[in-house]
Amino acid sequence: MKMAWVGLIGLIGVMGLAAYGAEPAGVMSEAYLKLWNPDVQERIEWDIRSNRMAEATLRLPSVKPGTDVTVEQLSHDFLFGGNIFLFGDLKTPEKNKQYEDTFGTLFNAATVPFYWRTLEPEQGKPRYSAESPYEYRRPPTDPVVAFCEFKGINMNGHVIIYGMRRWDHPTWMPEERKAMEPLFENHVRELAQRYKDRVQRWDVVNESINQANRGLTPDDYSFKTYTWANLLFQACTTRR
Repeated sequence: MKMAWVGLIGLIGVMGLAAYGAEPAGVMSEAYLKLWNPDVQERIEWDIRSNRMAEATLRLPSVKPGTDVTVEQLSHDFLFGGNIFLFGDLKTPEKNKQYEDTFGTLFNAATVPFYWRTLEPEQGKPRYSAESPYEYRRPPTDPVVAFCEFKGINMNGHVIIYGMRRWDHPTWMPEERKAMEPLFENHVRELAQRYKDRVQRWDVVNESINQANRGLTPDDYSFKTYTWANLLFQACTTRR
């Protein structure tokens, strides 16, 4: 009986082997190539075999001798993923389908963009649904979340509040701290009500210590955002 193993571990191993020596000249800097050497590759492969792989014995009494059997790994506790910012934005149905097929087959985790500036460019009209106007690298969130659910992909919501106004605050945000505060709280509430039981993890705040580039925000916004998130996400769970 011949057996073929197909799974995430195998894919990572193949990717690691292909990465070394497969890059055309000029793509990687000489300094980087000095770091990426056969000793490093050997250690990577050893770590994969030691920490990511294990032997198993399968008994299949109903399978006749000489039958080819394929064992496919469908899930893994280790989260392996990337951002899914280009979902639906590859200009043709064929390319979008290829993106979905590749992402959904290779990864079991995804970072979904929830940047407030592009999520709600017009106050009171958030871009949740698939019919929403498109923004580069900021797809409407409903179809992305639905796709990840269908594929069994663990999601990270990035981000509820971003400390740098350049990336987060909508242009309609008032220029007064006290006026901002209820808007921040309501934003947390909306995300909790819509996605609490669907998105597994959230970046509640991002780059909150970058004071030089923060811009105007409510006083103690990091602490307040965590407080609102803790209360509102729990409240949504209780109601359901």
